[in-house]
Amino acid sequence: MISGTPVAPKSALVITHTGHILDYITADKGQVLYKGQLRCSQNAREILKWIREYGYEDCVECAL
Repeated sequence: MISGTPVAPKSALVITHTGHILDYITADKGQVLYKGQLRCSQNAREILKWIREYGYEDCVECAL
């Protein structure tokens, strides 16, 4: 806050194929898009961890 003026929250849409962008930004939410449909919506780091451990194919079923 500057002089009692509230700061508006910031948002952005970041599209990535590798997830390495999470080393540089803080993301509250991540989503998996598969064949034009949102298949999973969770914490971005948890989604990336799941994909690295179990693979992308299991993630599109949103088993988190």
